[in-house]
Amino acid sequence: MSSTVELLDLVTDVGQLLIRSTRLGELLQALCERLAEHPGYCAAWVGFTEKDASVRVSHFSDHCDPPYLKGAFIVSTDPGDPHSRGPAGRSIIEDRPILIHEPATDPDFLPWRDRARESGITAVAAFPLHSREGDPPNGCLLVYSIAPGGISDEEFSLLGKLAESVEWAVHMLQERDRRKAAQHALQISEERLQHVIAGADLGFWDWQYQTGHHEVSDRWLEILGLERSDLRNDVTDWSERVHPDDFPQVEKVVQQAIEHRRPYRAEFRMRHKRGHWVWIEGSGYVAEWDSEGNPVRLCGTHQEIDQRKLAQALLLENEKRFRELLENLPNIAVQGYDRHHRVIFWNSASEKLFGYSTLEAMGRRLEELIIPPAEREEVSRRIDRWIEGGQSIAPGELRLLRKDGSTVHVFSSRALLRRDDGEPELFCIDMDLTPQREAMAELQHLATHDALTHLPNRNLLQRHLTERLQEAARQGAGVALLFIDLDNFKFINDSYGHDYGDRLLEAVTERFNSTLRQYDFLARFGGDEFVLVMSGVRTIEEVAVVAEKLCELSRRPFHIGNLELHISASIGVSLFPDNGANPSVLLKHADAAMYRAKETGRNHYFFFNQELNRKIQWQMMLASGMRQALQNEETFMVYQPQIDLHTGEVRSVEAMVRWRHPAHGVILPGEFIPVAERSDLINQLSEWVLEQVCREKAFCKRSGVRGFPVYINLSGRDFRDAAFLDRYFVTLERYGLTPADVGIELTENVLIEGGEETERLLERLRLAGGSIALDDFGTGYSSLSYLKRFPVDTLKIDRSFIRDAPEDRDDANIVRAIVAMAHTLGIQVVAEGVESSAHHRLAVEAGCDLGQGFLFQAPVPLAEMIENCRSTPCSGTGMTESDDPSP
Repeated sequence: MSSTVELLDLVTDVGQLLIRSTRLGELLQALCERLAEHPGYCAAWVGFTEKDASVRVSHFSDHCDPPYLKGAFIVSTDPGDPHSRGPAGRSIIEDRPILIHEPATDPDFLPWRDRARESGITAVAAFPLHSREGDPPNGCLLVYSIAPGGISDEEFSLLGKLAESVEWAVHMLQERDRRKAAQHALQISEERLQHVIAGADLGFWDWQYQTGHHEVSDRWLEILGLERSDLRNDVTDWSERVHPDDFPQVEKVVQQAIEHRRPYRAEFRMRHKRGHWVWIEGSGYVAEWDSEGNPVRLCGTHQEIDQRKLAQALLLENEKRFRELLENLPNIAVQGYDRHHRVIFWNSASEKLFGYSTLEAMGRRLEELIIPPAEREEVSRRIDRWIEGGQSIAPGELRLLRKDGSTVHVFSSRALLRRDDGEPELFCIDMDLTPQREAMAELQHLATHDALTHLPNRNLLQRHLTERLQEAARQGAGVALLFIDLDNFKFINDSYGHDYGDRLLEAVTERFNSTLRQYDFLARFGGDEFVLVMSGVRTIEEVAVVAEKLCELSRRPFHIGNLELHISASIGVSLFPDNGANPSVLLKHADAAMYRAKETGRNHYFFFNQELNRKIQWQMMLASGMRQALQNEETFMVYQPQIDLHTGEVRSVEAMVRWRHPAHGVILPGEFIPVAERSDLINQLSEWVLEQVCREKAFCKRSGVRGFPVYINLSGRDFRDAAFLDRYFVTLERYGLTPADVGIELTENVLIEGGEETERLLERLRLAGGSIALDDFGTGYSSLSYLKRFPVDTLKIDRSFIRDAPEDRDDANIVRAIVAMAHTLGIQVVAEGVESSAHHRLAVEAGCDLGQGFLFQAPVPLAEMIENCRSTPCSGTGMTESDDPSP
């Protein structure tokens, strides 16, 4: 807060500014600088409203450190805009001074809060400014304080009085400027009047008709280069100077004007003193008559029109050239017609466009040449209405006839001109639209077809399916929808590159098309997904035959370049009307059936049924309830240790989320995680898991539990959010943890689908000291290239291999091979699903480093986990794992 002396100094200085300032801009800038220099203040600005409801900062001074007004600074007077809730916007909208005591916490100051906190601003005062008394505000004055106590009520009141004084000074300067502007405008108007009088460029003459006496003005003399001493002051002096070829016509015009008692106007040449001829436009009238009706006095003017005559000559020349231009325009067909619609002009482009030579077209009527018969009468009427009544014909697209009877689409514009004798001439300018229509057809094709496979795209599929369903409903027929997903395509696309992936999609399309009926409709739905619409379906068997054929075609090897590529197809089938009556429902059900086909081993087709419908309803219930579950704390965490197979000690822990549903009990993540991943809920769930695990990990540290990393499972959608890793680091720091405390687990699909961005994020995590585990290894598209490319620390062998390995030699050999490969790459191996001593022995013999499963410990809540971890090594519990404990 400022002292009384400082405030008085401020008042004095501002008063001096108001007295001394003669320019509005200088006053406002000086005011801002003086306010910003005041002890305890750091910045001030003046702004005025714009038409778009924004406030433009016109003058400012900023001594803040760092500067407060740096970068984009948005203020609005639109009540619906958040940028109108600050002091500037409110002072204008509410027409009153506004004082913000704590900008760092004031909710209305949110858009500017961060910059205010950085600049150390403790208070903000805003005052409305008015252009005239009684008008609504059109601007504002803002003052920013950095004093510990902010701005006191006394300061605020004084600043308000200063603002009123500034407003008064602004009014005075604006009024002075308005008066000066009015005086200047009056002066300019008077000067313009003088220029008009002087610039009329007319020479006046006065002729006493009966005596022949002739008086002329100075400008009349100047036009002909004469002095007054050169004149004889009689009419013969004038007539002798007129060009002999022009005099008879001029004399006739003057006599007719006298006889008919009307003004005259004529163009003629007069000899200049230097001997050349000057073109004159002469005008005159009888100004006085005697009692017998004879002319006594004539008055008139001469105006030099050499430039006009030159312009007319140039105009005629340009008209000639213009006609030559029209004649030779290569792509613009121009035709001219008289009032009877007969051709009077036909350029070479018209010959090319319509097929008639100029000789063939001249004199023939427009209607019989190029207008289709059905439209001739209407076209004729419209032309007559334009010629006779002035109702113009708007430009637009037309369909016209060629000589050979074919049609051509043109964009036609028309112009109605008048000859010197007033006769109308209609000119048509036609541009051939054939190239544009072909381009539009191509664009339409691109908008409705896939650019790679040239199959109909999703938009055209939606339209076609709607039409087929409507037709089937009328006819009582069936329609089958086959949703086709290519298995293993993503792996091939990422392993060999997009070029091979594109060529594979083209080859798949060619194969599918080769086996379809003529009226089947195949579309590319997106990525590696296709949709087939079969109309006129009578039995399920005929659909099954097609589905089986598509699967068989997909299984055949594809030879792309020098590679032999192998894929398969998972197909879901929905039927109209049994499984839905509209495209969206049928697509949803076919998609669900396709996923069921994948679950049953891929390379298979599956018909949608009531069981799947119940599953969809269950998933819809999960999706609708999950958001509420996060808010109602129905989710909770359990933990399962990962045991050193050689020492029996706990080395790490996997965190797993559970959902305690009020009606359905505990729901495992294997059921609700896939649902969450198909919506934005997975990101919210991951945020909740990260927060909860960090909170509980910090609690473990405080409880004296030995330190070991806790792994959380993340979705691929988390890694498509570039800001997730930043939030991960911030959350760890808030709980006093490091990346070494909380590692992450990913599936192979996350690496396959993520690409370079995922690689960059994982490398950033590794450099920060974080641990990365690859979960369920062996169930996806396991590839050495991914293990080499991504910074993976730990590889977790999927429980399906561990479960059967004691009895299945192939599974045992696969486990040993995975361990050997991982160790060669310096990667730690965890055996998942260790439920028995046989599993334990196999994992040890195969060389696994860690084991995880019910033999050691079931997933348990935090309190039990802490108790178990106080005593190690862990021993078997004798439990068996009945459910897939997916994270």
